[in-house]
Amino acid sequence: MIEGDRRYFARRRDRSYRVRHMAAIEMQVSRDAGQTFEPLFPGARWFTAVRQVAPGYRIRAVYQAFANADVDLSEATSCRLYVEACGPDGRRLAEALERAIHDTPGCR
Repeated sequence: MIEGDRRYFARRRDRSYRVRHMAAIEMQVSRDAGQTFEPLFPGARWFTAVRQVAPGYRIRAVYQAFANADVDLSEATSCRLYVEACGPDGRRLAEALERAIHDTPGCR
């Protein structure tokens, strides 16, 4: 999925956000790292909202929505879903990560 995100943003240089279905391996890696997930509500599936801070530097947030929810979304809608998926604590962490990434040589 990381390679898919890289390709997506390489093809769409005008985009900084995307929403996609969460891959099973992505869920497993997150669980192996100690992340916990709420049970899915009936008829839902997991989605990943991706924010590309700079080429090669991306932050992801997960959320659940109806399984048939569209993922071919505008930049504005993808951004809104990313912000909502982060929640207040996640937004603070994402902002700190973004500052650190922008302070990395070659990312300015």
